[in-house]
Amino acid sequence: TLYVTVKSRTPGFNDILIDREFSVVNTPSPGYRSPFMGHQIHPNTTHTRFNQVERIVDMSGIGFLRTDFGWNGLEPVLGGGYKFPNDMPDYPDFYPNVAKMGIENIAIVTPWHEAYGGWSHREKIAETPEALRDWERFCADLAAHYKGVINNFEFGNEINFARDEVYSAEEYADVCIAGYRGIKKGNPEAIVLTQGLSRTDTDFVKAMIEHADGEK
Repeated sequence: TLYVTVKSRTPGFNDILIDREFSVVNTPSPGYRSPFMGHQIHPNTTHTRFNQVERIVDMSGIGFLRTDFGWNGLEPVLGGGYKFPNDMPDYPDFYPNVAKMGIENIAIVTPWHEAYGGWSHREKIAETPEALRDWERFCADLAAHYKGVINNFEFGNEINFARDEVYSAEEYADVCIAGYRGIKKGNPEAIVLTQGLSRTDTDFVKAMIEHADGEK
């Protein structure tokens, strides 16, 4: 068991908050699947050795594996075809193999594309109906392609984080609505998630919900 001491950089808070259990390291447990624990990986076709990652996730006892799926990388030219599976031509069976282990794949689908402002102007996807239609189409095709292998989809990560605050809550809600429709077209049984929030940003969540009220 690893314990950490948390120190605050915020004036007015105690320097040392609390010692608490951070994680528990077990002996390798191939075949065990925790319903509460998962891993996040950022795959890179140049550096990631997927056969080793596959072995590690099997031994770790996790129940979920969360991975990036970039729209811009998977469809470099809009309408020009897809680079499935996830830019991994040398190891195309990674996600099917993970699913066969009984581990739930979660795809973090990143809502930005060079055709619509690129990374630094990601909010432009939410500003034009054409961009939202393309985003919805991509999500539908992604979900259909991985149906039965990846059944959980999340739109971006920490959109409200300081360095990423190009989306307003309302714009992000529009991205979620279009993406949800697409995912459900491709796989009606899929589970669709919003981003993992940065900080306890209840105002952002409230604004999202209020903007999306009544949308189906």
